[in-house]
Formats: sequence, C-alpha cells, structure tokens
Amino acid sequence: MDSQNKTNNQPKTNNQNQQTKQSDKEVNQNKPRVKHWFRHDLDKKQLWIWGICTIGIALLTGGLAALLGGDMDHFEAHTLPPLTPPTIVFPIVWGILYVLIGVSAFIVFVSKTQTKQTLKWDMIWFGINLALNAIWPLLFYRLDLLIVSTILCGLIFITAIITCFRFYYRNTVGGLLYTPYVLWLLFAFYLNLGITLLNV
Repeated sequence: MDSQNKTNNQPKTNNQNQQTKQSDKEVNQNKPRVKHWFRHDLDKKQLWIWGICTIGIALLTGGLAALLGGDMDHFEAHTLPPLTPPTIVFPIVWGILYVLIGVSAFIVFVSKTQTKQTLKWDMIWFGINLALNAIWPLLFYRLDLLIVSTILCGLIFITAIITCFRFYYRNTVGGLLYTPYVLWLLFAFYLNLGITLLNV
C-alpha cells in the first residue's frame, strides 16, 4: 500500500513542480525589462573609466585655460559693454560649465545609439571645441589680442553648436546638459565683440 501511495503521489508532485515553474516564467515575463541607456558592450568598470576620463579632460581643459589666461587685469582695464557681470562670476560659471560639459560628453559617448563612426566624430568635434576653448584665454586675457580673440570666440561658438547638435542626436539628456555651455558662449561672444569694438 505504501508503495502504491508513493507512486500515486509522484505524478502530483511533478505536476506541481511544472505548474510552479510555469508560473515563475509568467511572472518573469510580466516583469518590466530594465532598458539601459548605455552601450551593451560596456561593463561597470568601463563606464567608470569613460566617466572619469571625459569629466577629467573637461576639468583639465578648464585648469589649462585658467593657467594660460592668468589674471584679469587687462579685462578690468577695458571699456566694457552693457550687461558685463562682475569678474568673480566668470570662474564660478566656467567651473560649473566644465563639469556639465564633461558629464554631457560621458553620457553621449557611452550612449547605446553610438556606433564606432559616430563616436569618432563626436569625440573629434568635442576635442576641437575644448582645444580652441583652452587657447582663447591666452589670446584675450594675457596677450590682449582683442580682434583675434573675437574671431576665435566665434569659432568656439560654431564648433559648440555643431557638437551640441550631434550630442542631441545621440542622447537628449547629453544635449541638454551641453546647452548651457553654448548659451554662455553666445554671451561670451557678445562681451568679446563689445570689448573689441569699444577698445580697438
């Protein structure tokens, strides 16, 4: 009798196990899948490396620009256009913007919409803009080359617009974080042009 009861209970146990597995599958299927915004070929370590490198490069560019620019004696000696902010505002704003630039680049560079070709050109335009940006303070603050610095400021603004459009196309959040930098460059170009016209 005991052996018969055991054999009778086995099918029930098997059926229960099958039902449990099937219910678990249904629960897993109903769970919302996590959608990653970054490239699937990157692990956490690689994401950290990308983040440290992009943000670090942006901050190093800001430090180099400040080093090349020196003090702001020439700036304060000029006749300044309307809406010129106090000199203390510039390092604060630029410090914030360089962080935003780095975060924006990180988000865009690791975005899942990237390909090898688009990543290459996004990095090229980003690098060109940062390189020009680092040179500008040398021309404007230290060498007092107003006309040349105005032309360079215009080129920086143009390359920033191109970079911003490319960033928006890859990742909207990355493009939004880059936008304040573009707007500030427009204001910087106004100041640079105004100082040039008033002092040359």
